[in-house]
Amino acid sequence: MDLEKRVISRPLELRKKDGKTFLEGYSAVFYNAARSDETQFELWGGTFERIMPGAFDEALKRPDDVRCLFNHDASSILGRSTSGTLTLTVDAIGLRFSCELSDDEDGRSIASKVGRGDVSGCSFGFIADKVVWREEGELTYREIESVRLYDVGPVTYPAYKGTDVSLAKRSLGEHRAERRLPKTLAQAELHVRLQRALTA
Repeated sequence: MDLEKRVISRPLELRKKDGKTFLEGYSAVFYNAARSDETQFELWGGTFERIMPGAFDEALKRPDDVRCLFNHDASSILGRSTSGTLTLTVDAIGLRFSCELSDDEDGRSIASKVGRGDVSGCSFGFIADKVVWREEGELTYREIESVRLYDVGPVTYPAYKGTDVSLAKRSLGEHRAERRLPKTLAQAELHVRLQRALTA
């Protein structure tokens, strides 16, 4: 499986506590039918993606070893869940993170960029474990129900982008091909007879 990345435009916050600086924000928002224009995102023409409530439950229960990265860059690590410098929680809105920034050049630099408004988006990197495809008329929906979570964090460009659209398209192709396959032996035999009749 390949790692997918999604970026959203949500405000980042800096919070000070006990002399430490924390970077906080939402890396993902859940689909909400009442606010579908804000909570489903177009991957390509007529195909939308929804992160469904509960999508991160297994990742937090396992728990996945998640890093807080700047721009998904592994050389720019800001925190890590297993070290206790990154905390992940889920609420009705989505996946929220709180990262204790280190008191070094990297930590101070990202705090400065966020504080000035130069960096204003959030993102997450994941592998989709469970996806449901829905086709309604001319529109197609990719509903992500469960993921393996790899990273969260601030990003420079905060527009939701299907940066890995090829993965989603491949997944849609597999879904459509699977729907065409016979599900039972009787259906398989009928499928073979029909194919022979069509080629005779």
